[in-house]
Amino acid sequence: MSAITYTNRKGKTSYIRQSTTKTGKITYYATTKVKKEEVKNMLTEMPEGYEFFENPETAVVKVRKQPTYTFTVEELKTIESILKKGKKSLLQISRDTDFIGFYHPMMSTFEWIQFSTNRQMSELSDSIVQYAQYEIVGRLLKKGKTYILQRQEKTSWATIEENDDLLSLTDKYKKELLNNQLSEIPVELPEVLPAVLDLKITLVGSSPSIYRTVKVNNDISLERLHDIIQIVMGWDRSHLYSFEYKKGKRSVEITQGGNPFWEDEPESEADEIDIKDYLTNKGDKLYYTYDFGDNWDHEILLVGSTEGAIKKIAECTEGKRACPPEDCGGIYYYNDYVKRQKKGLKHLSEDEIEWFGKRFDPEEFSLKEVNKRLSRSR
Repeated sequence: MSAITYTNRKGKTSYIRQSTTKTGKITYYATTKVKKEEVKNMLTEMPEGYEFFENPETAVVKVRKQPTYTFTVEELKTIESILKKGKKSLLQISRDTDFIGFYHPMMSTFEWIQFSTNRQMSELSDSIVQYAQYEIVGRLLKKGKTYILQRQEKTSWATIEENDDLLSLTDKYKKELLNNQLSEIPVELPEVLPAVLDLKITLVGSSPSIYRTVKVNNDISLERLHDIIQIVMGWDRSHLYSFEYKKGKRSVEITQGGNPFWEDEPESEADEIDIKDYLTNKGDKLYYTYDFGDNWDHEILLVGSTEGAIKKIAECTEGKRACPPEDCGGIYYYNDYVKRQKKGLKHLSEDEIEWFGKRFDPEEFSLKEVNKRLSRSR
């Protein structure tokens, strides 16, 4: 009998290996690294209660225990019969445990045309399917006999339509699903009320931890949040910055768009986005990177919120330790410097003493001084 295999969208073939743990438990895993003479040792049948699963975003294949699915195979085939016939599309459809997901490439067509300059345009679609990183753009849920089509928003899901007829619902939004145009469908989003957010901003990798806690209004832009971070941390706006939102394997980067010292500074993408678009629930996080040379990464954690608004740009409520000097080499070098500085100046080089100064105190932080600087900001 031939070995059982699975070929993913990238054309890689996986086999199933069987192994035994130290406790004697039998486990199964997918592998693509199989020599010709080893094929005969691969499993020829799928173990009972297991299945191949291809991650729709990365195309990584694994062997897993069969879950209980909300959607049947027949319902999946109904959707595929509508969306997979006719026009060729980059859309990938995947049945997960409690939903059916619709996935499209994360890169733009223009970027893929640049990537595929040595390929014929007729081969471009196949190239994207094989090499692209995919992201979920929509999903179909089932509640009783009702099907719910939703699209991916920045931090949540927005319902497009509810319908008891799966065939009708899929056919109605066929064009938008195939062409990645769900975002163009008007939907009613819940209103976000004015609120004061309690944020904890931590310099990632700092040991001991360098952090600030601040109160800000939820309607300020990310560019305004950048200004606040610069003030409360103690940076001096000498470099570029970016924000990044991560949720699971999904990542969204928001860039500054220009150098603060350019005469004709390009319009900032961060100026067009409010923090309430990403920080809405306790535990939500944003990541802020300042200076793409030293890479000062900051974690911005939403600790809590209260209704209303404050009249100030922001209020710093707590903080620990001094901000590292600009252009000092990054967090790992800075941590090492602090350890050596504690042992005395003789453990530092002349260049370090000149750059940091003899009186630099890593433990210094003045809440009063930070709020004074905030009050002067407009």
